[in-house]
Amino acid sequence: MRWHRHVPRRIEERGFRVEKLASEHDLTSFISSNSELTRYLKEDALEDQGNKTSATHLLLSRSDEVLGYFTLLTDSLRLEYATPEGPLQGYRYSSIPALKIARLSAGRGMERRGLGTAMLDLSFSYLFEISNYAGCRVMTVDSKKGCEGFYEKYGFRRANLRRRNTIPMYLDVKSFLESKDRSREFSRVA
Repeated sequence: MRWHRHVPRRIEERGFRVEKLASEHDLTSFISSNSELTRYLKEDALEDQGNKTSATHLLLSRSDEVLGYFTLLTDSLRLEYATPEGPLQGYRYSSIPALKIARLSAGRGMERRGLGTAMLDLSFSYLFEISNYAGCRVMTVDSKKGCEGFYEKYGFRRANLRRRNTIPMYLDVKSFLESKDRSREFSRVA
């Protein structure tokens, strides 16, 4: 299954393109409804990327306006934080390899236009591509409070872990793909 080829086409059909963050990008007009997400993109994302601790991808309009961004990094999920009824039970190691959505934000005024979904779809496509070369079974995210419903509609579960400002969540991508209903749902989205 190689959905990653479909997602960029879908983004291009909507008049967007995706580029990895570079110093040439003009970030001055980007404002998220969450000030921490705005600050991260403008002040820290490029340095983190240069240090090889994360990779930030911009969703751009045809006129080069930054419409949104997402940042990915490698992660792992300790099985003790997975829900007991989930399919990860019985996995023989104490943690499982993951790709983490460290940040995801549409620009202010661009919310509820499908940009978050497009960026999440693209994150899935990157995970599928990575899993061709290295083990990567889970997608993780530390959802901002109030945004967890967005991830739950994709099948993310809340991890058995507490954080003060975020809600740790995960999705077992193997089970997601094996589910006929989920597979059809993702095909429709992609």
